[in-house]
Amino acid sequence: YEIASCLVGSEMCIRDSDLIIPISQSTQFPRFHTQAQIEFVAGKINKKEEPWKSAYNKLIELADSYQDREHEAVEDFHTPAFYGGQDENIDAKQGLALDSHAAYANALAYALNGDKKYGNKAIYFLNAWAAINKTITENDKDGNDTGTVLTAANLISQMMIAADLLLGQDIWAVTEKTAFKTWIQSVALPQSFRLIRTKSNNWGDWGLFATAMAYHILELNDKVKEELDRICLLYTSPSPRDKR
Repeated sequence: YEIASCLVGSEMCIRDSDLIIPISQSTQFPRFHTQAQIEFVAGKINKKEEPWKSAYNKLIELADSYQDREHEAVEDFHTPAFYGGQDENIDAKQGLALDSHAAYANALAYALNGDKKYGNKAIYFLNAWAAINKTITENDKDGNDTGTVLTAANLISQMMIAADLLLGQDIWAVTEKTAFKTWIQSVALPQSFRLIRTKSNNWGDWGLFATAMAYHILELNDKVKEELDRICLLYTSPSPRDKR
């Protein structure tokens, strides 16, 4: 398909028939969904090829449904143990879960069509958690583990994937990008991700993924390589769980 460069406001973009794809101003971002992948998908959408066209329509429907949502960021993120009360656990994590999903859906919509309403809505959720959340508390009042750090690693990973789509874009202010990175570095990474990355179950899997993603967001590429090497060692070893 044929694409051409264009300029929308101060942002470089790629125009591909119907969609205008914003171009990252960074060689670091995006990495989880690469620019080449985004351009490939946009081409398929504009040709109305399936399943890309239907998936895009569903994405836009989802992103639109979040436009009126207000964030539920909290200063201390804590969830009761799942097996101690499933309803209470689900209620406690629902705010972060929906905010993370909303951030990702809107960031991806922006990456594919350049509509600033989607980019700004994604940024709204990322900024809220970066500004408000100060602690991730694992233990309950009796000192028992609750699984909060696992939940945080899972859900904040979605926020980091959303951030990866936006960190190379001018639509997100530099001061706000810095605040988000500071939150990942000072709260999420030490109070969740790194605490569980050596565990020998799905906790360790999520901890490793979130840690690697965090180092990518922080542009610590040597640290990213260390985590990826650790993952490779895990899954090429005869006893991968013993190599954490």
